[in-house]
Amino acid sequence: MEDRVYHFRRSVQCFYFVLGLWFIGSAAFLAYEMSSVLIPAILGLYGIYAWLWAMRSRLVLSNSKISVRYATGEDSARISEIKGWRKEFGDESKSGWVLRLQDMAQSLRIDRNFAVDDSFLDFISSLKNLNELETSVVR
Repeated sequence: MEDRVYHFRRSVQCFYFVLGLWFIGSAAFLAYEMSSVLIPAILGLYGIYAWLWAMRSRLVLSNSKISVRYATGEDSARISEIKGWRKEFGDESKSGWVLRLQDMAQSLRIDRNFAVDDSFLDFISSLKNLNELETSVVR
């Protein structure tokens, strides 16, 4: 299997890109209008972070490794180290998959906003579903 690279859906990329530009523009306007630089600096940093979130986020799936990159960091794991996956529940902005690694102390979070295809969904379905295991322990 060749490396599969997934980016955020275009609508999500556009949202974060526009949000970042809005924060940066607001920071520039406030820096011009105000004598203080603290608030414009904070808004500018938020804008840069949102812009980086839109432009840098990607998910790469290969034969031996999966890696996830967000605005300022990157996590990866070998496929052989993955014990299983569970669905992360919450509001729409926090939903996604969490891949648990063999030592169970580490995990790899994958946002649901990535535009994945059937190859990725086949990969996830080939792993053990830890949601079923967790609910069976509770019973």
